[in-house]
Amino acid sequence: MKNSILAILFSSCALLSPTKSLNTPQLITGGADISKLSSDEIAQNLTRETTMGGGIFDLQAIPLSKALLNQRWQELNNSRAFGPKDLVKTKNWHMSRFIDNKTCIDFHYSVTRFEQTKYLSNWKLILDIDGQSYDMEWMDLAKGENIFVSQVATPTHMARKWHNQAIACATTELPLEKGFSLKVLSAYVPWPFSSEAVMEWYFQPLTPEDEAAMIEREEKKKQKYRGW
Repeated sequence: MKNSILAILFSSCALLSPTKSLNTPQLITGGADISKLSSDEIAQNLTRETTMGGGIFDLQAIPLSKALLNQRWQELNNSRAFGPKDLVKTKNWHMSRFIDNKTCIDFHYSVTRFEQTKYLSNWKLILDIDGQSYDMEWMDLAKGENIFVSQVATPTHMARKWHNQAIACATTELPLEKGFSLKVLSAYVPWPFSSEAVMEWYFQPLTPEDEAAMIEREEKKKQKYRGW
């Protein structure tokens, strides 16, 4: 029962095309600003995508926020697909697994050419928030991986493309509503490309201190660019 509901919870989050039309911190905490959004719409606004290795790697990440999970549970409750007792029991199980005293990211990636990178052991996630870095650990790695293969057209031939997905968690509950970034590192990247990529989630400032921190981040971004 728990595994089947887990699949329902996250299956529609996978491989979404993000709209990112909202940047309210209520996407993390919940609130009136997002009360009319479906769980899929919340997930779309939380989704970030990027590439690595000159396009060899496609990456996607979604933070598992209280707002997202609570809305998905409400939809399941409205559908009456599960009995009230089963729904409460499994909700508590998933909240303790992904929310309480931890911070989790649903991570998807695909790769061409570098087949060895299809395994999670070749990937590492680091979450940065408030100047602190937190290593994330893959959940249920011992139970196997969700690897599958597809075909993709190249200018000369049909190539294999490997896909994988997993949830990684930090062992503390972090205030993601303040804004954060996720550093993705791969053990194998073709030269001369970087072995890391960064995805960012920044929301409307909650306090004057948060607004000052956001301005400082933007200034640092401008300083990094020096032109050719």
